[in-house]
Amino acid sequence: FQEWAVYEEKGQSLLLAGKPPVIKECNAYHCIFGFDEPGLRKYLRIFDKGASKNKNKLITILKTDPDSERRRTAALLLAHIRNGQELIDILTPSMFDPNYGVRNNVMRVLGSVIDIVNPTTFDLDSVIKALDFPNETDRNKALYMIISLSNQPKHARYIAEHAFVPLMALLKMKQPNLHEN
Repeated sequence: FQEWAVYEEKGQSLLLAGKPPVIKECNAYHCIFGFDEPGLRKYLRIFDKGASKNKNKLITILKTDPDSERRRTAALLLAHIRNGQELIDILTPSMFDPNYGVRNNVMRVLGSVIDIVNPTTFDLDSVIKALDFPNETDRNKALYMIISLSNQPKHARYIAEHAFVPLMALLKMKQPNLHEN
C-alpha cells in the first residue's frame, strides 16, 4: 500500500506537469499510469509479486476493511493477479460497496478485465443494476462494462432484453461519458 501511494503520487505528478504517462502495454488487467515511464517501471514487479503473494489479504481488505481508501487501493492491486476469471469473481460483489470510490475502481478494473478475458460467465444482472447507481462515475463504469459484454454474442441478447430501460435513460443524459457511450 505504501508503494502504491508513491506510484500514484508519481503518476499524478506527471499528469500535473503536463506529461501524462503513455501506456504502451499494460501488463496487468488494469493500469492507471502504466509502467513505461522510467520512474514507474519498478512498480510493475512490486505490484505483480505483492498481489500474488498477498491475494487473500487483499481480498479481505477489499471486502471488510473499514477504510474505503484501502478498499479502493486493494481493487487496483488485485488487477495484478494472473487469473482473469478469478479476478472477475473476486471483484463483482464489491460493485455494491457503499463507497463510490471503491465502486468506481472495482468497475474500472472489471471493465478492463472483461475486455481482456472475454468471460464465459458474468453476473449481468449486477452490471445492469449498476447502470442505475446514484453516481455518474458508477453509471459510466457500468456502461463501459455493458459495452464490452455486449460485443460478445452470448451476452448481447440478454443485455438488449434486460438493460433496455436503464440504457435509454442514460442515452437521455447530457453528460458525454454517458450519452456518447
